[in-house]
Amino acid sequence: MKKTFVALIVALTLATLLASIFVTRDANQPFAYLFVYFEGNEDLQADGTRPLQEAVFYALSRDGYNYTALNNNQPILISNSGTGGVRDPFIFKTEEGDYVMLATDMHARYGWRSNNSLITWRSNDLINWQEETIIPLAGQYPVLEKATAAWAPQAIYDEQRGEYMVYFSADKPYEMVYRTTDNGFKCIYYFYTKDFKTLTSEPQILLEIPGEDIIDGDIVKDGETYRFFYKTSANQGIKMLSSATLTSGYTDLKEVSTIMCEGSNAYKLINKDKWIVMADLHWGGWWGVNYVLYETEDFSNFTPLHMTGDYSLSFTPRHGYVITITRAEYFNLIKEYNNGKRISR
Repeated sequence: MKKTFVALIVALTLATLLASIFVTRDANQPFAYLFVYFEGNEDLQADGTRPLQEAVFYALSRDGYNYTALNNNQPILISNSGTGGVRDPFIFKTEEGDYVMLATDMHARYGWRSNNSLITWRSNDLINWQEETIIPLAGQYPVLEKATAAWAPQAIYDEQRGEYMVYFSADKPYEMVYRTTDNGFKCIYYFYTKDFKTLTSEPQILLEIPGEDIIDGDIVKDGETYRFFYKTSANQGIKMLSSATLTSGYTDLKEVSTIMCEGSNAYKLINKDKWIVMADLHWGGWWGVNYVLYETEDFSNFTPLHMTGDYSLSFTPRHGYVITITRAEYFNLIKEYNNGKRISR
């Protein structure tokens, strides 16, 4: 009798332990998609008011194709530093397990050369954002001495270095190359940081094409390969390079999009061998949309979903970024910003 009782206790303990392991594992698995974005240039309205568009907005999706705006499409994060404007928001989960948001510190009403810094925040729950930090860049370092902008910052963890590589677009004057005084062209620069407040290395060029603007870099890791998406001024579309190393060796040029778009963002679909590349159709849009989506399985062929209508956005986003989130994070965001109402797909 005593042996049977002991065996029962052991079995129940083991079952509880296994259940706890699987629940914990499931809780950390990707469940849905969070899209962060800004809305526009805050042009004056007919009544003379200015809408709040240069801030951070949220949208959710369960399938990675159809997104619903949260918070009645009102900002969830407004800058209290720098210019007070937020453009091109980027979000990712750090190695420490919290989230970091980076963005262009800029108000369009001050002009396109008014952006000299990037801005960062941290959060443990995607709801409460803290440690708002302005990082000055343009004009602060020799390589950026004559830069007039620091656009669209993003970050990726460098496993070999054990630090985060932040990359962004900025000017490289022609006089640094051709000894002329023209306006120059934009390149992708990068620096390293541990805390997203201070630099551990000075900015240097990551990718340039002399005489041609390159902006809105987006680097994702596909297995052991880095995929580098960017916009060029030559074709006004999105191109992609690949490399086995993070900061060099990018080759094998692919053309993702030939239409006039920018701010590309690539993300892998949950439990599928498919990736989505989305981009901002900033000039107004074709096919009744202002965002285009491409689908790929091999990073060689990109199917334009905007030609078939196989996705939807119930809002008009500008340059943003998509990440996967857990079940708990998904329902916490719905509770906080959607009155608990679930997103249908």
